[in-house]
Amino acid sequence: IATLEGLQVASKHGLDLKQNLEVMRVGTGHTAFARFPQLFDDRRRPGAHIGLMMKDLEQMSRLARESRIPSPVGDLAAHQFRAAAQTLGHDASIMQIADVLETWSGVLLDFDHKVKIGDLEPAEMESIQQVGIIGLGNIGEEICKILIKDGLEVFGHDIDAEKIQRMTDIGVKIPGTAKAVAESAGLVILALPQSAVVEQVLFETDGVASANNPGLLVIDTTSGYPDQTREFADRLATHGITFIDAAITGERGGSFAIPDRNLTFIVGGNAADVRRARNVLDRFCSHLFLLGPLGAGQIAKMVNNMVCAVTGVALLEGLLVAARHGIDYQAAAEALDHGTGANFWTHNRVMLNPEPMKGGFFVGLMTKDLRQMSQISHVSGVPNMLGELTYHLYQLFSRDLSYYGGIAEKIDVMQRWAGITLDGRELDIEKLE
Repeated sequence: IATLEGLQVASKHGLDLKQNLEVMRVGTGHTAFARFPQLFDDRRRPGAHIGLMMKDLEQMSRLARESRIPSPVGDLAAHQFRAAAQTLGHDASIMQIADVLETWSGVLLDFDHKVKIGDLEPAEMESIQQVGIIGLGNIGEEICKILIKDGLEVFGHDIDAEKIQRMTDIGVKIPGTAKAVAESAGLVILALPQSAVVEQVLFETDGVASANNPGLLVIDTTSGYPDQTREFADRLATHGITFIDAAITGERGGSFAIPDRNLTFIVGGNAADVRRARNVLDRFCSHLFLLGPLGAGQIAKMVNNMVCAVTGVALLEGLLVAARHGIDYQAAAEALDHGTGANFWTHNRVMLNPEPMKGGFFVGLMTKDLRQMSQISHVSGVPNMLGELTYHLYQLFSRDLSYYGGIAEKIDVMQRWAGITLDGRELDIEKLE
């Protein structure tokens, strides 16, 4: 359901849905439906019925209640399938739930629509040797390391003195302002947390827009908001600067994929500009998808991250119920990865641990992405019930862990809510009624 909710938002904005599913398959939005997109080809094919899925979800809901394990995502999915069964009948094929979601939203899922993108082979007209990186956090730092290793001249900028020193130590040049970076490079990559920060870097005093470098190409990797991105592009165009959005994901997540040159770029913009960008982006990515015009990459990234967040919470709900009944959580996750329960988290089981790994993608960043997905869903008139619920859960995770808590650390919070760890240890806290 989360996959369908996200694809409806993408469809509303004219994205190529097959491309969107391919992004999810190689990214953190991975699900069985992204792995096997042919499931969408014939919704009425014989197979599991909506009534059977409703029964399974209701049994899981009852088991969670009896086990005193909070299961809000699973419960909501059960209600959605119950509504589908009442609308279509219990014998309807399970994939016909897409019919119900289309009725609710008024948006048809067009899997035959193809965005005409033209030739995306890297442009041969130029060899970019000077690259600017603005934002030297997890993503920016790893990009700098790759480009330095490849012998490029890299210019960096950040407001954090410690990050600047780390990059200086590996050979990154620090000219002092975003403007100076933009005047030193043929291409600038922004690795920033949100659109508000992008606006500051672009248009503040000594920002990128004030650089005297006509023809400069700026690539925004931020998981930003598409309306603001299009506005930024219009303002930059008056300065002779070109702008594309290139949100990132990967089979293990963004920052973990860069050292292996295995990043996935989800791009929105003009195909000719993307060809120029590939002269640099291809150095640390294995997949690049052009989803449509400017802003399309950011919409697809919202869909990807929403599905990742929903499936992550749903999986933990189920594994904590399993733990209360003596089932090995790693064995259960591995079994799920070979069936329709497959997702990013079952595929990366090292992240499933009762002592969760620290660092990586911040809980606060995922909360921001879910908030943006909530906003664009409302603007688009597309119900996004699982995404909305998960957004509010992530608000609670952020309050508990802080903005900078690692995304896997939500396991700590959900274990405390459940009163049991993934490996079956009862916690010494008051039991839930």
